[in-house]
Amino acid sequence: GRGRASCRAKKPRLELRAAEQQLKAMAAAEAEATKARQAAERAARLDALRALVAPHIQADPARVYAPTVSSAAQLDEDEVAARSAAAAFQKVHGYTNKQLYSDPRFKIMDALQRQGLHTTHAGRAAINRAATVKATRPDNLTQVQLAAYSHK
Repeated sequence: GRGRASCRAKKPRLELRAAEQQLKAMAAAEAEATKARQAAERAARLDALRALVAPHIQADPARVYAPTVSSAAQLDEDEVAARSAAAAFQKVHGYTNKQLYSDPRFKIMDALQRQGLHTTHAGRAAINRAATVKATRPDNLTQVQLAAYSHK
């Protein structure tokens, strides 16, 4: 007899908890539906925005090689032809072969590159050991290097 009485006493509490659980489930479902609706609305807004800013350009590979409006405005065809003809006789700013090959390090690097050995450990070591035309400035050296140079 006592078991039935305690079950009857607990019944209102159980019904209340079941109702609370049902309300909680309904609220969660409603929140999920709201979230899905907001995501759909956001996607629709983004699609509308994408449609507004979508590029309307036809594929034209030759356009890549054509001069731009800006560059065409700066140089007309006669000026381009005159510049390209004169370019053959313009002075080149750089080093001559004689200047390059006067550097022992460049000579070694060139020889090793021709043989394909410039990337090997021994090739890099040979390049690093080669003397340069001008001595390195003292402010480019570490304390250890300065000490080594002073003992030579």
